[in-house]
Order: sequence, then structure tokens, then C-alpha cells
Amino acid sequence: MKVKKFHFLSILIFIILLIPVIIPFHSYNQSIATRNRTSSTEPSEETTPGQEVVDYFRWLFYHDWNIGEPYEPEVDGTGFPQSRNIYGSSYIPFESEFITDYAEITPILSPNNSKSSIVDLIDSAEYTLDIEQMYIYNSLTEIVNAIIAANNRGVKVRIILGDDEDSKEFADNVGSLSNVEIKICTGNAPIYFEQHNKGIIIDNETVLISSINWSPTSINENREAGLIIKSTAVTNYYLSLFDHDWSVCFDYDPTEHLKASSLENSYIGTSNLLSSDNYLEPETFNGTMNMTVMASPDNCYGEVSKLLSNAEESIDISVYTLSSPYLLDIIRERLSQGVEVRLLLEFHPVSYYEQQYNQYAMNNLTVLGVESPDDPSTTYKAEGLWNSAEFTFQHCKYCIIDNKTLILSSGNWARSSCPKPQEDGDVDGNRDWWIAIYGGNPGDIDLNGDEDFIFEIPSFNVFFIIGSIGITVLIISTIELKKKTRSKK
Repeated sequence: MKVKKFHFLSILIFIILLIPVIIPFHSYNQSIATRNRTSSTEPSEETTPGQEVVDYFRWLFYHDWNIGEPYEPEVDGTGFPQSRNIYGSSYIPFESEFITDYAEITPILSPNNSKSSIVDLIDSAEYTLDIEQMYIYNSLTEIVNAIIAANNRGVKVRIILGDDEDSKEFADNVGSLSNVEIKICTGNAPIYFEQHNKGIIIDNETVLISSINWSPTSINENREAGLIIKSTAVTNYYLSLFDHDWSVCFDYDPTEHLKASSLENSYIGTSNLLSSDNYLEPETFNGTMNMTVMASPDNCYGEVSKLLSNAEESIDISVYTLSSPYLLDIIRERLSQGVEVRLLLEFHPVSYYEQQYNQYAMNNLTVLGVESPDDPSTTYKAEGLWNSAEFTFQHCKYCIIDNKTLILSSGNWARSSCPKPQEDGDVDGNRDWWIAIYGGNPGDIDLNGDEDFIFEIPSFNVFFIIGSIGITVLIISTIELKKKTRSKK
């Protein structure tokens, strides 16, 4: 009987010693489970460089949300959905890549600092300057002059443009320079039906991924967002994409190319520069970061759909167009599970169809909502706002998931710029660059690209556990020793 009591006593002591460890673990889980919208603008508990980038965009979303305009279905309309057609081609897509690397990341925004940031980036080029743009207006004098200056100091300049007449004056202006080559992506290239990218690569070590078209409206009047990323590993991925596109696009022929015009740049606004926010100076975050690099039409749908499907708490989307029926399906499913969804969309996209698609997304998610699968009497609804009238267009394309993952791209959340592949893997769509940046500690995400934010026990508690086990073993050994001593007596 005494032996049983001694064993019970040792177990009790062990449990008591573990209480300081169990309570913090429970409190940590409780803090995660109870996080809600009221804390969405509070600094994250994580302080990693990746989380700092995510937090920057959380604050940006919060700012733009607070100046957004309400959606009124009776006035604004309820729209109609984009079709579910899936296209294929003979194009062999690139794979996405999960990268952990030291990076310096600088968010840039229109209308605040994009022009000066782009000029400074071009001015930093020493050897190579690769530009892939939907179009370039020659009236962007500072940017055009920066390209000419790069040519004059011996930088090798490669420029890929979409087949858009608004680029003609620019192409004729710089195309004859000694170190500048220009290629055109036309509808004759059987890889993607539109050049929609807005990217720059500097000296094979720095890349700009952004929503920023090179037009006066996009630079000076829209809400746009981009990331300047200095990381050789990240840049090499987009350089491979650029080199591929360079190999299949056509040498610029003034008699054949740049005769068409896109809808996207057919409107020139007259608004003043926005002066109501505080994002005037670029801020750089540096350190080891976890990132997924991806592209359209190649692989972005698989990565974006996976990240959305894993959302547990919140999805905040700020985009020009939200129309992909397949991404909307995933958002609806997450909404039905109680995930909080907020939409910040462009009120009047240039395209009539994009207007209808945005109205449909707003009405479907914020007015109709979705029933809970567990309780048909409960309907979950998203929150939704149109962009502020202070912007000519809200043309940015980013999403924040669970306050710890940022997705940013040059592409809209549409069938063309985030295309779902056919069952055999064939895919067709726009050329766009995408990236995901993860908060949390480096190493807390597995190499398959799935987020796995592992709870880490503080080192103090690790030593406490080891010490507790040691004390318990000592107590049990002492008890056994006393028992043997008594038995000998």
C-alpha cells in the first residue's frame, strides 16, 4: 500500500511541476483562437521580417478600408458571374518554388512613392535591366529618362511589351538606342493571350513584382502596390520566366506591332495626388524569409487555392477584379466555416464585364452569403466595400490570410490571370508574376510549401521540463532505494 502511495505522490509532483508549462501553452492557443477583427490592426505577436511585410499590408488594407465606399445592391447592381471555361495550350508550365532566403523587401505604392521608387531602382542597375510591361507611356518622362541613362552608362536593357499602341511612341524613342532591345508579345504567341505583367529585374539580383502599369494614371492616381525584392534566389525564378518569354516573343517591328490598344489604359483620370495617407516613404524589411514564387498561367491557381483553403480565421482581399468562379467557390466554402472575409474591390473597372463580375462577387458574398453546413438557420456573410473615390482606380492585387500570409501579384483574381488548369494539366492565360510571403519563424513552414506554423516552446520551458523529469526520476529513485533499504532490514 505504501508503494502505491509513493507512486501516486511522484505522479502528483510531476503534474504540479508541469503546470508552469501547460498554462502558457493553453494561453497561447486561446489567444490564437480568439483573435478577431478588432485586433486586425494591432502589431503581430510574431516579429520576423516576413511578418513585418505582412503587417505593413495589414495596415494598408486597414487604411484603405476606412476610406472605402459602401456597396448598395439596389443602386450598384448585382452583376453576373464569369464563365467556368477552362482553357489549355501546348505551353509547358513552370513549377512554383518554395524559397527560404535572406531578402530585402521594400513595398512601394501608388500614388505615393511608386514613380520615385521605380526611377531609383532603374538608376541602381549596373549591368542588366530587364523590363516586362503591358505598356509604357512615353509621357512618363522620369522613368523613360532613367532607362535612357541606363543605356548610356552601358547597362544591357531588354524590354518585353504587350502589343499596345500606347507603347509605340516609347518604343520608337528608345528602340534605336545601342544597348536597348525590345520584343513584343502578340496574340500570335501561343503561350498566353495577353502580356499583363508589370515587372523589373535588376542585375539578376533584384526584382519588382507589382500591379503598377507604366501610365500616368497608374503611377499618379491609382491605388497600386508592389514589392521590390533583393534576393538572388527569388530573382532567379522570375529571370527564368523572363528569359523564356524573351525567347518566344517577337522582335519589335514598327510597321507590324503596337497597333492595338487595351481597355485597361483607355481611361485617363484627372484626380489629384492622394494626400490622405501616411505611406509616403518606402520602408525596407530585411532578414530570412519564407516565400513561394509563382506565375500565371503556370501555377498560381494551385498555390493561391491551397492558401485560401487553409484559411482558418480571416481573408482580406484588395483587388481590381475578383471574378474567378473557382476562387470564389473556395472563398464561399471558407466563409461557410466561419472564416471572416472582407472584400475591397474596384467600383468601376474599365471593362463592362469586369464591372459585372465585381458586382456579382459583392452581392454573392456580402448580401446573399452562405449557409452554415452545420446549421442551415445560420448564414455567414462577408463584408465588402468599393474603393475610395480618392483613387481613380483601385488597381492593386493583394490578399492577407489569417494576418500572417501575404499574396501579391500583377494579375487580377480572374480566370485569365489566375487560370485553373485543365484536368490534363494544360493551361492558358495571361503572363503575370505572383508571390506569397509568410509570417512566422523561418523553418516553421515545410518544404512542400504548405504553411505549418509550429508552436515553439520557449527555451526556459524546455529546460523546466527537463528539470522536472529529472526531479521526478530522482524522487522515484529515492523511494525505491528506501523501499529496498527497509526490505533488507
